[in-house]
Amino acid sequence: MRATFASHLETKDPESGGRIERVNAAVYQEILEHFVLPSADELYGDANFIIQQNYLAPAHTAKSTKTWFSDHGITVLDWPANLPDLNPIENLWGIAKRKMRDLRPNNAE
Repeated sequence: MRATFASHLETKDPESGGRIERVNAAVYQEILEHFVLPSADELYGDANFIIQQNYLAPAHTAKSTKTWFSDHGITVLDWPANLPDLNPIENLWGIAKRKMRDLRPNNAE
């Protein structure tokens, strides 16, 4: 089973109410703690939880974020070195096209 979490996050400063332009490691860890972990617990229960994240984002590669994952027993998949823009959804389009091609009628009726 697999779950996908937010692709775009907009956060607001709790004191000023203004938009935070950049999600730093501390903000990212708060998001993980308050949104991702509860969702993972609901979806997977006690099962192992594995996450894949964008290693181009500094909040994801911060030492404190790596420690946070380790402290919570969460496995982080390695980001393939030769595919920096890996997007798993792209594989789905090829599968969908093949399935649709198989459904085409063989005659004009």
